[in-house]
Amino acid sequence: MYLAVLKFCIVALVVLAIPVILIVARRIWLVRTVGAFDCSMIMESATPGTRWVPGVGRFKGEELWWYPDFGWSFSPRLRFPRDRTIALPSRDLTGTEIAPEFADYRVVPLSRKIGGGTAVWDLAMAPPAVTAVLSWLEAAPPGMGHHRPQMPPPPERRQRP
Repeated sequence: MYLAVLKFCIVALVVLAIPVILIVARRIWLVRTVGAFDCSMIMESATPGTRWVPGVGRFKGEELWWYPDFGWSFSPRLRFPRDRTIALPSRDLTGTEIAPEFADYRVVPLSRKIGGGTAVWDLAMAPPAVTAVLSWLEAAPPGMGHHRPQMPPPPERRQRP
């Protein structure tokens, strides 16, 4: 009888451990790929009142791919094609967004053309990742069709007499 209970407990532990092992293995695979970085995002489809969804950003050719940390799929949840994505001015996290794991993160809103309109996603990442994303967006190859938004001209400086 005790042997049957012990076998049942072992099988139950193995069955419960398999999903955890798969999620951890997926996360390790994502983080170890070239061009990957930690990147959290506020999902519009998330339940109201929810906060940042932790994930991994990854540069893949001419796209930035985003994967949520807790998921089964090896396909990205979101793709940001370089020729249809514009980075809006970055900002610091606000008081309600700050959490210990996001202590030094900055928020970079990415605007992406979808069909006839645009959508904006807020991505939170460490300063080196912010630099990497902005550099990647600005470093589009010639003739790719990527156009930076027009910035207003700098204010004119007065000449000293």
